[in-house]
Amino acid sequence: MRLDAYRTYLLAGMGKILNRSEQKTVATDAGCSYLYALEILKGPFPLGERLISQDPGLSMAYAKNVLKSAFPPGEGAIASVGHYALHYAIDVLKGPFPQGEDAIFNTEADSTDLTTYILLAATNPEPAHLERLQKYKIVQQLLSAIATK
Repeated sequence: MRLDAYRTYLLAGMGKILNRSEQKTVATDAGCSYLYALEILKGPFPLGERLISQDPGLSMAYAKNVLKSAFPPGEGAIASVGHYALHYAIDVLKGPFPQGEDAIFNTEADSTDLTTYILLAATNPEPAHLERLQKYKIVQQLLSAIATK
């Protein structure tokens, strides 16, 4: 964390209204940018989004806790880490996240979360999506288990 960015963020936390130059200082650090958006602005912080979008965890948290909707600039980073991709799909998109599926299905994940994801994908209006999911071994196993019951 950049010390100058953190100090400036703390000033905002003590009630100081930041000018444009001070906001640019906060925007030099992804973590401070996220905290500034979440705790001070209680909404988007466009100046900080470039750095936030490079961090998978912060991108997911920014989408979920600040935007409360998709964060397209961060989706590339989110898609690179299975845990974040899975929870981005479930908690933010509330639907499939094809860009993150390789990471989702090639990571250790809670079977309940994977099942939730598969059910979200199954209710997707695009029928080809469920067919694409069947290339993943875990999906084949879950579908097989469902079919035998």
